[in-house]
Amino acid sequence: MLQTRGAERSAQAAVRLALQLHHEGLIDDTETLRRVTPTHIETLLRPSLQTETRLAAPLLAKGLPACPGVVSGTAYTEVDEALDAADRGEPVILVRDHTRPEDVMGMLAAQGIVTEVGGAASHAAVVSRELGRVAVVGCGPGVAAALAGKEITVDGYEGEVRQGVLALSAWSESDTPELRELADIAQRISS
Repeated sequence: MLQTRGAERSAQAAVRLALQLHHEGLIDDTETLRRVTPTHIETLLRPSLQTETRLAAPLLAKGLPACPGVVSGTAYTEVDEALDAADRGEPVILVRDHTRPEDVMGMLAAQGIVTEVGGAASHAAVVSRELGRVAVVGCGPGVAAALAGKEITVDGYEGEVRQGVLALSAWSESDTPELRELADIAQRISS
């Protein structure tokens, strides 16, 4: 028996592909909208780092982007400490060698997760995506100790951990004109 699975692509790629097929006349308005999920739209509307801001901050770690988004907070390596900080209202980034099922409470309390080991199918990556927590995995040995207690920004788009709490930019229509085009298609269908 042969197994297959659907191709995965980024939200931006999914939107651009649907619109390109629409422009070429290969799919109609309804099919164009069907190919773009609410999750794709939500991902495109999330705040992100401007390139200049991102590159100006020192890079502390690089890994695999496991769940998109950008968050800042204090790095905690122990789940109990992360829970205490979250109870105090602090933004928390859980940084571990790898995550285990017993770490889920800390993952729930955290805005972001960073691990030393792991890939796209690791516990940290899978659970982070399920919980909607920004995550970067597989950053290499020693990262947890190096980040502990620091204010950091986790960029789940680029797979980077940067020093400090970096300013995020809100979405603007000029960033993704494709969304305006999708809205126009939706308007046509609803009329």
